[in-house]
Amino acid sequence: MHGKVSDVTGMVINTDSLKLVHRPLTAGAEIAPHSHPGMEVCFFLLSGRVDVCLDGEEHHILVGPQALSFDGQHEISARAEEVSEAVVCLRKA
Repeated sequence: MHGKVSDVTGMVINTDSLKLVHRPLTAGAEIAPHSHPGMEVCFFLLSGRVDVCLDGEEHHILVGPQALSFDGQHEISARAEEVSEAVVCLRKA
């Protein structure tokens, strides 16, 4: 078999060069500040509305479907303003 089907929330792919995370968020849910040094990050909001903050000062209001990409050296935090669903892709820089 060549393909793999995953019905999963959380880490879907976890290799040295690629990580893919499926993240459903309840209204008001917060993602604590953190960074991913050495990775390129794409935060893809499938649905909902999320306030994403980079380095504690640069705010991006994402309304699904929208994506925000950035260098993983920057600190990210986020707060779901409503029920939301996101996929985060991290690729080794």
